[in-house]
Amino acid sequence: MFLAPFCIPEFSLQSKSTHKGFSQNFQSCRTKRLRNSPFIIYQPQAPIKGHYMESKDQNQIKTILDRSPRSTMRMYELLDTLEEEGVHCYVNNSAVLFVAWAVMLWAEKEEDLIPLLKFIPTNQPETELFCVENKFILLLEKHVAPVVISADCHIWTLDKLLEEAPTLDSLTTEDAPFVNDHWDYKFDQSLEFIQHCIETMPTSCIRNEKGQPIAMAFCYGQSPYHINMGGFKVLPEHRKQGLGRKVHLDMCNKVLIQNRKPLVHIKADNTVSQHICQSTNFRRYERVFWGKLNFQRPNADSTGQPQANTI
Repeated sequence: MFLAPFCIPEFSLQSKSTHKGFSQNFQSCRTKRLRNSPFIIYQPQAPIKGHYMESKDQNQIKTILDRSPRSTMRMYELLDTLEEEGVHCYVNNSAVLFVAWAVMLWAEKEEDLIPLLKFIPTNQPETELFCVENKFILLLEKHVAPVVISADCHIWTLDKLLEEAPTLDSLTTEDAPFVNDHWDYKFDQSLEFIQHCIETMPTSCIRNEKGQPIAMAFCYGQSPYHINMGGFKVLPEHRKQGLGRKVHLDMCNKVLIQNRKPLVHIKADNTVSQHICQSTNFRRYERVFWGKLNFQRPNADSTGQPQANTI
């Protein structure tokens, strides 16, 4: 039903040993243009002067994140991993940039973000971008490299339910293998990730007479202000019975009880999920994307002439 985009290395936030494996591709050295290469490697412009630095001060970083707690929601999860190898956070006035298993960034003023862009790894063909506001695309393409978008979404959040929510069952860790088998984003370590989500965040499900889930949902992440709902699934043979809406309302209620707001990411063209959110008092906010910075492009245009590096 809802798209809450998921990046495979995300589970590494919970495991230092797993995190190291994903962080190997994010070393902070710079890449020089190879004269004899068929590709041109994009080089960032020289950063402007500023008071930018790497920070491990959780209070300092949180103060910046709190200025936009919806679009920075997933960055809060990195605060407890700042001492781990491969996790770096850079700040400059209103700007913050994380380099870990992916790059996350935000700034109240774009000019504060520019000096931090030099810390984005360029020693690889592509660098992952995770939940970045669309308003930063032009800045990234001007100063770093072309952006390739894999998921384009809006953030939706809920302050208060206007209707009574049903009281439904919750998933257990015994359900994790079944949930994993029916999850659209299943991967090698997803069972462990789903077990963690079930143990630490709200879930909801409707079961059949045998006790098997036929409609279910779990959460992907959380911050002091929001819980990222996702993992919605209704088995095909039980659809068009209103089960998905019931699970949705139960999940919202369980999140609100924790004094946090439900948050979902919905694809910009997913009108069905947008309608469900609108009908349950959700409001639409920032537009964000998941994607990559592409550091290589053909060395010649369609006329065969070499292409200049424009930044």
